[in-house]
Amino acid sequence: MRKIFTIVMAGGLAVAAGGGLAACDSDDATENLVEEATGGDVDIDSDDGSISVETDDGSASFGSCEGLPEDFPSDVPTPDADPTSCSRVAADETTNWTLVYSSDDADKIGDYKSTLEDDGFDITSEASYDAGDNSYETFSATKGTYSVNVGGGAGIGVSDDEEVGGGIVVNVTDDPDAQ
Repeated sequence: MRKIFTIVMAGGLAVAAGGGLAACDSDDATENLVEEATGGDVDIDSDDGSISVETDDGSASFGSCEGLPEDFPSDVPTPDADPTSCSRVAADETTNWTLVYSSDDADKIGDYKSTLEDDGFDITSEASYDAGDNSYETFSATKGTYSVNVGGGAGIGVSDDEEVGGGIVVNVTDDPDAQ
């Protein structure tokens, strides 16, 4: 898992550093740079802002999304909205998804926590912070091979949309060895 994380980070850095390269219509040049550095197969699509990496050790993808990733587990409930960005990392038997939601609804995290509890997830930890217009809440939940870590709130700047000013990050891990 560490190697695939390194590959994803190298890909992300290459894309960030390769902004000038991409302006020269060279997704291929950036892909080649990352492939040489990692030994993996990299696909960068600057039109939709996505990056995917395939290696012998696993795979990773991240970028904007509409709806849930195709392989997101159907037995893990999600907040009542479409995510604005998604990432997925898979290595060995473990898969991890991170979903980012924009929301100005301060109750969204509490509602999601209740949804998970109603679906049989155990809340294993939780914390909150409130400072006027800025609030932050986090919790962790588990059920079977799944662990769900959630954080977010109002006024935390997850979204570039000044009208929203808040959001939720949901991280789901499916680890068969966790049972």
